Amino acid sequence: MTSPRISIICATAARPNPGMASVDLAFQALNRRYALGDACYYQLYTAEEVYKNKSAGKKIYAKHGVPPLEYRCMRGKLDEIYDSDAIIFWGDFLHSARFLRDTGYRLERIGISNDAESGTAIAHRHFLLHDAPDEVLHKCFVYGGNLLFNTQGDYADDQYFKPLQRLFSNAGGVWMRDVFSGLRVSKILDDWNSSHTATDCSCILTEEDLKDLSRSQNIPCDTPTGRAGLFVGRSSYDTRCLHRFADEVGRTRGLKVEWMPWRLDAPSHLGGIPFRRSAGVTFCPYSTPMDLGDIFDLIQSYDLIITDTYHLCVNAWRMGTPAICVADCTPADRWDISCGSVCRWRDKRWVFYSMYDALDFFVHARELNSHKRRKARIRQLAVALEQPEIVSQIACELRRHAQAACRNLCSALNEVLRAKGD
Repeated sequence: MTSPRISIICATAARPNPGMASVDLAFQALNRRYALGDACYYQLYTAEEVYKNKSAGKKIYAKHGVPPLEYRCMRGKLDEIYDSDAIIFWGDFLHSARFLRDTGYRLERIGISNDAESGTAIAHRHFLLHDAPDEVLHKCFVYGGNLLFNTQGDYADDQYFKPLQRLFSNAGGVWMRDVFSGLRVSKILDDWNSSHTATDCSCILTEEDLKDLSRSQNIPCDTPTGRAGLFVGRSSYDTRCLHRFADEVGRTRGLKVEWMPWRLDAPSHLGGIPFRRSAGVTFCPYSTPMDLGDIFDLIQSYDLIITDTYHLCVNAWRMGTPAICVADCTPADRWDISCGSVCRWRDKRWVFYSMYDALDFFVHARELNSHKRRKARIRQLAVALEQPEIVSQIACELRRHAQAACRNLCSALNEVLRAKGD
């Protein structure tokens, strides 16, 4: 019997990104667990196209952040995708209005489209499948994506909303990674009897799933090490203030605070985020650039993570490592990758922590402006971290939710595959 062919539609990381890598690795793990079929991974544009005009050093650096998956370019292969037995849109913002517009600009910048408008049309054709017949849409699934930054204005735009509604209405199943996006799917489908909320795709992963990743270090991760990992990569907030806060939190727990290379790179290549050996914060002792396996081992080796970065928080909690998220939820920039549009802020990190009642570990950046409030928050965190049952409960709820959502996806997927086999 021929194994079913499953097309997995993924986002493209603009630079090395262990978080996005963990999302794509999660389907590989799910497929190994349940033997769903022969998976083929697609991206609208590839990392090679992004880096083709970059320096040799940046190309080498980029390779460290790529998961061990073979990606095909979607463009020119829609008929091949339509012909597969199932199509799964996997994670990220693939169906959000802003993502589609930004993809149009990206396609123009890397020379794939003549202008942003034609680039956005390409994105619509591939991510909303507006040219696909209904029978193709019936074998589509959406899992772990989100519509968190959409607005009512987006849903009033027929060029966006009508193909989105058509895709979701005909799909075999739609599950978003957050409650707000899940609620929006219920509104789009006028379906109030089903849950359309899953977890972030990376929550599917287990330690076993990552054991075969490439590694260049020997990082012990099975015993407490007395260390806390710090990474700040999504904030315009004063990093010195964040370093000082991290050091103060670390000292309450007797932990040495280290800057961790979440982007797999050395201190001199922190993507514009300055690393300062200040306030007791040092760089981790391992050589860089790191491999993907190393970075996940590093997370597990820490007793605590302090960060402003969504997927570092998610991966830490799924491993059972408590993660304190420090976030500026109302930034002044017109657009923020964590919060959305100015004056329409909805912070994805806050949403994640809220879903699992983990707000004990969510720190608003403005709390650090006042000496009194900062000290009060550090005392509160010390109390929360002294209760391991709280940490284990959050991690347990996250894993149970991920397992249940996976069962829903696999059940719906196997139903479609069985019907095709009949």
